[in-house]
Amino acid sequence: MTYPSPSITKSDFLAHLQRAVNDYEQVIVRLTAAQMLDTGMDNGSSFKDLLAHLSAWVRIELYWLEASLRGEQPARYVPGFEVTTGDPEDVINHLNGAIYHAHKHELLPDVLQDFRSANQRVYELVESLPEDTLNNPDAFSWWRGEPVWTSISHNTYLHFQEHLDGISGWLEQTLAVPYTPAFKNSPAS
Repeated sequence: MTYPSPSITKSDFLAHLQRAVNDYEQVIVRLTAAQMLDTGMDNGSSFKDLLAHLSAWVRIELYWLEASLRGEQPARYVPGFEVTTGDPEDVINHLNGAIYHAHKHELLPDVLQDFRSANQRVYELVESLPEDTLNNPDAFSWWRGEPVWTSISHNTYLHFQEHLDGISGWLEQTLAVPYTPAFKNSPAS
């Protein structure tokens, strides 16, 4: 993937992360519990399922970062879903299926709490990183020579935006008004 810049300031990164979380919080306050549980999105899942999916990927990123900061080599993607040979997309698809099945019966309040706590934890972890680590392409061998911030962005604000774009039609139909997230209008998105 090509990035607008090989580096980012910690404050800019945290601002992107916070804007993306705020976009989801704006949706959460506008939807009723019944709407969040409705399985009428394009792929037959619910907004609750989407939040569980996003939270799981934030937690995967946290697993990678926390293991790396302890000097350990994390499994990519997670134990049981490692990329050894073949297409990494196949592994991701199987992992996403496992995430869905692991969380589909969770209660909405639990999913909302996990979304918020996972994002708070990644925010705090990024806040604690030295800016040179965030921008260091050699900080973690598992990230293929790209700066650490690119991995985090893929599993947080860029991932969030990808899915928000994907459900924009459902949101407009459900909310009966056009929905434009603040992050979409951000200059660095």
